This record gives sequence, structure tokens and C-alpha cells, in this order.
Amino acid sequence: MTKTNEYWSEFPLAPTYLVSSLGEVFNTKTNKFLNGSKNDGGYLITGFSSGLGSTITKSIHRVVALTYLPNPNNLPTIDHIDMNKQNNSVDNLRWCSYSLNNWYRKKQKNNMSGYRGLTFHKRDKTWRAKLVKDKKIVFSYESRSLKESQKAYVNFIRGFYPDELVQNTLR
Repeated sequence: MTKTNEYWSEFPLAPTYLVSSLGEVFNTKTNKFLNGSKNDGGYLITGFSSGLGSTITKSIHRVVALTYLPNPNNLPTIDHIDMNKQNNSVDNLRWCSYSLNNWYRKKQKNNMSGYRGLTFHKRDKTWRAKLVKDKKIVFSYESRSLKESQKAYVNFIRGFYPDELVQNTLR
């Protein structure tokens, strides 16, 4: 049952289930592994018996995080560090705010500026940089120069997100 560098712990929300550090889930009552399936977003999910005849569905990355990762800041979501939605190893997960999780997301294929939140507006022929947090605009900048807009955006982001991974994504 155990692979190299894999360890198991009881799932705190359902003690009859064991969760591995590599993202496997095992039912100790039935002696069977739970088969995960992909949800519409591409994340692996699985069902847990509530003990009352119903099933509770949870994403496997959330199950692993709830089992192994402390969350002292009460952050709401879990980030896959390598951006692989199927890699639910505890070493690949971290608690995260929604805004940081969006920051780590892959850039759109049609992104011409090189940055999320910095877009070209054809009608005005301007570059606009905008950052929204908790549904409020915390930064807004507009210029006809891409370089000026990039510089203003990067300077703001460096102060706003001190996180090392964010810093490494900036040029």
C-alpha cells in the first residue's frame, strides 16, 4: 500500500478514511482505494460516505491539504504549485488567497503584454494595468507606452505581493 516517500494519515473530517501524502485515499471499512474522477474544472474529486447514507464529494487536493497542511491564516483555497491539477502530492500544494491563486494561473495565449492584468485597448490605443482584490480596484494605470505600463505594473506588484514566487514571475 505504501510507495517510496509516501505516508498515511487519518482524514480529520472522516476518520474511516486514510489519506496519503501523494494524494491517494483509502477506505479502512471496505479496505479499498477510492477512485477519483475529474470534475468540469479538471480537478480530481472523490466521494466520502457521511455515515448517514449519503455521499459527500470533495476535491482530492483539498482532502490532502486538510489532512497535512496547517492553515494558520485561514486561507480559502489551495494552489497546485506546479499547475498540474492531477498532482495532489502534499509537496505540491499550499494554502493560498484567491488573488494569489489567480496570479499563479497560466497566462492567456493571446496575452501580448507578458503580464496578467496588463491589456491593450484598441479603441483608445492605450495599455491599461489593473489589479483587483476583493472586488476592489487596488491599482490602475494607463499609458500609450507598453514599457511604461509594464514598469508601473511591476513596481506596484513587487510591493503588493512580497511572495517570492510572484517576484520570480516578474521580469
